[in-house]
Amino acid sequence: MFDFLPAESADPIPGAPLNQVIAQVKFNAQSSLSTQQGVGVLYDALSDRYPRLLTDQQAVITASPGGVTTTQVPMWRLTTIEGQTTLVVGPEQLAIETNSYTTWSDTRRALDEALRALGDIAKPRVRERIGLRYINHISSDQSGSFASSVRAELRGLVDTDGWRQATTASLSQMLLRDGNTQLTVRYGSGPLVIEEGLFVLDIDCADDQPVPFETEDTLRYFDMLNDASYRCFCACVTKELRAGC
Repeated sequence: MFDFLPAESADPIPGAPLNQVIAQVKFNAQSSLSTQQGVGVLYDALSDRYPRLLTDQQAVITASPGGVTTTQVPMWRLTTIEGQTTLVVGPEQLAIETNSYTTWSDTRRALDEALRALGDIAKPRVRERIGLRYINHISSDQSGSFASSVRAELRGLVDTDGWRQATTASLSQMLLRDGNTQLTVRYGSGPLVIEEGLFVLDIDCADDQPVPFETEDTLRYFDMLNDASYRCFCACVTKELRAGC
């Protein structure tokens, strides 16, 4: 997958700039996940990892010849006590969101538990979408430059003296495709994009081709998305950043 990205060993990065990770699976609508009673069964199966169950709503906007309508879809958030990791559950999706990422193996284990509980309780038949997103916030050096951390091709003029001081927002996006898998890379800096002194590198790898829902196949696909995302990250940053310098 995205073979032009060089193979990389998954070495820990000291002071990694990873700010948030989101792993999501969408599936055909499940009536058992549209009520708190139904989600409560899933919560009981996962409460050792996520002891809090919170109610939420998602607004879905639909445009039609008759006008625009907004529908509120029930959502639930199963969270850790600290709230750093959340399992978001709704009638058509399950997602793990965390700002305390450690390793892929830990996240994969959490996905495995959640997907198996989902399969036991709701039994979805179709996987509509699978996606894995890594959002990195990279700090500038003492001069305000990102030259020691981000590749020059991504920094462009925004990291040039004069341009850097005057820039309030710079955000670019690249869309790459390999078969049914799309890799979206968003990157930039400036106080209107993100906090001043930070460079955002947002890597989103996804596939929205409907296929039969199978837990093992979904986990294997997540492994491939993680590998492609990590190789993309390595291709976008410098060796100095990866070494923790």
